[in-house]
Amino acid sequence: VPYRPGTFAEHGTGQVVLGFDTHRPVGEVAEFAFSAADVHTAALHVVQAWAFPAESVSSRSLVVTEEDRADWEDQEVLRLSDVLRPWQEKYPGVTVGSDLMLLHPAEALLNASGGAELLVVGRRAEPRAAEGRLGPVAHAVLHHARCPVAVVPHGG
Repeated sequence: VPYRPGTFAEHGTGQVVLGFDTHRPVGEVAEFAFSAADVHTAALHVVQAWAFPAESVSSRSLVVTEEDRADWEDQEVLRLSDVLRPWQEKYPGVTVGSDLMLLHPAEALLNASGGAELLVVGRRAEPRAAEGRLGPVAHAVLHHARCPVAVVPHGG
């Protein structure tokens, strides 16, 4: 579903923020965000929150070497670049920047919403949608974001 143009506020940055998870990429959500950025000639800021792999964290301690952290972060950067490539090719006029944040997704998105004109997040179209419920990230963002929020339903 393409973004339908409106008018961004004059005081903003002209930036669209996209909450993204490369481990569960959702085409409808990325399409909406890229389309919105393209229509408004806005930059797209892709935010992915990430955590250390579960096998790296034992129940007794949280000891992660700097080398392991750097390796995992490099893998996430490459994965994000690969997953975004088709949309960057489809929307060559959209300037895309990205941030990987070692934070809870809601916290990362709320931090990024500060100067944005629009924050785009996804919402699974089933089964919660039938009950009228949002997931915890979309719920937190809707209540605390410092910019308008688009919640895009998806089937994935």
